Amino acid sequence: PTLSLADSTGACHLSLRLWEPSVTTATFLVRLRSKHDGRVLYEGRHRLRRTLGGTFETDFSCGRVEPWHFDHPALYAFEVSVLDGRRLSDTTRGHIGFRQFGIRGNRFVLNGEPVRLPGVETMPGSNPDYGMAEPRDYVVGSARMLKDLNCTVTRFHWFQGDDMLNALDSLGILAQQ
Repeated sequence: PTLSLADSTGACHLSLRLWEPSVTTATFLVRLRSKHDGRVLYEGRHRLRRTLGGTFETDFSCGRVEPWHFDHPALYAFEVSVLDGRRLSDTTRGHIGFRQFGIRGNRFVLNGEPVRLPGVETMPGSNPDYGMAEPRDYVVGSARMLKDLNCTVTRFHWFQGDDMLNALDSLGILAQQ
């Protein structure tokens, strides 16, 4: 996702990979809606050709969006389905936030606003009761504790699962991996 600060509009670049090399053209149904109020920002059908890199790619505009921020982490749910003729053959779902990062002088800037980044390093897997098999409730609780400490950023030394990254995103916390 990209965010235009001039008018608070969003746009998305979609890049999909299908593992069947014989499929050179495919039709995708794309839907994007606000997780806050359910408003549909975009709904469309795209017939795409496979690129030389093996992906199917398209861009679309989303209209006015609410920017993601530490204090108000506005998220939008997406659903992308692949059509095989008239039948849905596969669907993927997730969420995104529209935000713009930058550096101005020696300041970190989020959506045009200079911000501070208080945070701590998180050490998943250190609870002896779970090790690296932390259950979802524990992971989400750990992220909630970071927010309670007023953290806006955390970092990890290895890749995290979707439960942790989704919890951080929904709480308004950046992650560095």
